[in-house]
Amino acid sequence: MNIKSFEEIRNSEVIRKRLAKAMARDCFRNTKLADFHAGTFPSSEADDYSVVKVVSPYGEIEWNKLGHLSDEKMRTLMIDAVNHCYDFLTVLCSPFGETIVEHLKQHDVLPHWKGAGHELLLAHSVGGPHPLPISLFSGDLAFNTERPASASRRAYE
Repeated sequence: MNIKSFEEIRNSEVIRKRLAKAMARDCFRNTKLADFHAGTFPSSEADDYSVVKVVSPYGEIEWNKLGHLSDEKMRTLMIDAVNHCYDFLTVLCSPFGETIVEHLKQHDVLPHWKGAGHELLLAHSVGGPHPLPISLFSGDLAFNTERPASASRRAYE
């Protein structure tokens, strides 16, 4: 990718939205996440699954209180996502990046996918939170640096 292509990404909200959807597909949808998503999912009369319970040797667990990814699966998912993101960025930064940007200018490769139409999740004020989606200064590369107290850090290390 040359500087012109980078500037087109930086200056075009349309290209950034299309690139974000392609990145989500290539770095998350077609990864271990799809493997974890496979299988039988419970049905529920309640839209929030509040009536679904999992039976364990230690008793019933309400679906909404159940951890859906073990520490090992979360670690596997994060490693796989990092590898896919690395591959995506490597291709984007290669000579093929110019072709990708040119194609995205003309085509929405995932027109049926919603998303990338929200307010920015990041604060851009000088006195506000750091404007980067990751905190490079704390050494923590997880997007959500404020994990619930019950979350294990092992999954992110």
